[in-house]
Amino acid sequence: EGAVLPVVADLVKHNICIDIVCGEDYHIAAFVIPAGYFVDVPVLVHSHPNMVVLSKVLYGELDVVAYNGVSDAECVRNETRTVSDSAWLLSPTNGNFHRFSCGSGDGCVVLDVLLPPYEPSNSLRPCKVYHVYEGESRRLVEVAAPNDVLPTAYLHPSSVLIK
Repeated sequence: EGAVLPVVADLVKHNICIDIVCGEDYHIAAFVIPAGYFVDVPVLVHSHPNMVVLSKVLYGELDVVAYNGVSDAECVRNETRTVSDSAWLLSPTNGNFHRFSCGSGDGCVVLDVLLPPYEPSNSLRPCKVYHVYEGESRRLVEVAAPNDVLPTAYLHPSSVLIK
């Protein structure tokens, strides 16, 4: 855990994304999420199109909700992850639509490894945001991303590209 992570999580008042390294085939970033905050707003999830993402909690507790599909969305993950839990994986066909939140404690820090990174100019890998509608069947409907919901590097990964 290290002494720095609790201090950073306690000082942060809004979600931040710390870009560690980004290449043409990968993007490694850490998210610092204060207690009571969501990476997306409570009824929104974001996608990882044609990507594999490995995530690991480095500090605190992280609430994760993930879905498969959009028209009859199946909830495949609704759990709290901690430092003692192993890393988990989402893929184009498993848990591709998700949201992170930190409901309690001193905040949390999660490491994400995206393979390949988002590429907004490439129609195969833009980051999209969806509203979750509950009812007879759950569905996800694409919406415009609210300001400051997604990190700049997710929308413009070339800004942190290492050549």
